[in-house]
Amino acid sequence: MRPPYLGLITEDVMANDAEHSALTSRLKELESENRSLRGAVQQNVSVAESYRRLFDNAPVGMYQIDMASGRCVSVNRSILDFTGYTREEFLSMPMTAFLTEVSLNDFLERFEKIQRGEIVPSRVQYQIRIKDGRTLWAQFEVQYFFENDSVRGASVVVYNINEHKQTLIALEESEKRFRRLVETMKEGLIILDNDGRILYVNQHLENISGYRSDELIGRKVQDFLPPDVSKLIYQRLTGQGRNLRHAFEIRWKSKKDEPKFSIISPQILSNVDGGSDISFAIITDITAKKEAENLLHQREEELQKKNEQLEKMNTALRKLVDMRESDKAELKNAFAKGLHQLIDPIMDKLRTSGLNDRQKIYVDLLSANLKEMTAPYNKGLSPRLMLLTPGEIEVANLVKYGRTTKEIASVLNISTRTVDMHRLNIRRKLGLHRTGTNLRTYLLST
Repeated sequence: MRPPYLGLITEDVMANDAEHSALTSRLKELESENRSLRGAVQQNVSVAESYRRLFDNAPVGMYQIDMASGRCVSVNRSILDFTGYTREEFLSMPMTAFLTEVSLNDFLERFEKIQRGEIVPSRVQYQIRIKDGRTLWAQFEVQYFFENDSVRGASVVVYNINEHKQTLIALEESEKRFRRLVETMKEGLIILDNDGRILYVNQHLENISGYRSDELIGRKVQDFLPPDVSKLIYQRLTGQGRNLRHAFEIRWKSKKDEPKFSIISPQILSNVDGGSDISFAIITDITAKKEAENLLHQREEELQKKNEQLEKMNTALRKLVDMRESDKAELKNAFAKGLHQLIDPIMDKLRTSGLNDRQKIYVDLLSANLKEMTAPYNKGLSPRLMLLTPGEIEVANLVKYGRTTKEIASVLNISTRTVDMHRLNIRRKLGLHRTGTNLRTYLLST
């Protein structure tokens, strides 16, 4: 018979064997898990290394910020190449050190909004100053890390957009210059879609039309034009007709119903930005010119009428002058004829009345002077004879009618020496001195 304690020992041994077996099995499981964990760790290390290499060699700048210290804790090669700083310099700098003053103010304003819990775009553009002193534009994509509603850090991706930004700035400046040019030009500018709907008008067109831009934009240009002009505009917009791009003149009315004249210089732009055709036109206001032309035409018509009236008056005056000249000639002839009819008989009787020689000379002089006064084509004295004194004229007349020096002295009751002196002065004044020209012959010719 087996002792009772042997059963107890056997039960303990069997229990220990079961526990040992369980522990062994569990140890094997832990070893298997440990191998798996080591594999996972190794895999994670490999992945982390891959991410590290990807981070370092990424074609865009990347860095991480610790908000507590205000500095960067990691930075990749691209951002260092972009800024020109070494890794040690970049990591030792405050996170805002390379921002320009304007961009720094923008950053601080943006960060205050984030701390207040406001939502801001993750993408933002800043101007930075790199190590060599140049300023460049960069685009930042920021992912913030929060802890207890406070910003603890951020991951930043940086893109070099300097060329793109400079192009945009140049484009904006060009657009500003173009807009200033358009708004200050002395011509009207209008842009239309292919339905004739107004898309844009400049200030000058507002001025000449009397409409504000908000009264024009969105409406069809045909709403402001007479039917014939509207038809012409529609043909130009739809590409119908001939000479589509040639300037043409229209007559229209402003908002105040004032007549306006303009020259339209159209241009069609096909498929702008891949969309529908649009048109624009330069509108030159020629109202003042037209008014001046109309006024000039009126003045020309008035002057033409006045010229016709003056021509008629001149014709009448010429006829009247001709009549007066004819009357004058007839009156002169009648006066001369009547005078000779009255005086000549008396002069004839006086010659036969027993006159002495001096008296006969006086009668001959009187008869000769009367004939000269009444000659139909009497031209009067020569201009040179106007230089003679009254005494010299008396002597010249007697010389002209053939009287000798002695006869002249007797008639004028002066000495022959005085007569010779008068004759000499007459020759000098008439330009005959020392020429050998006969004085009487000269006087008869004048």
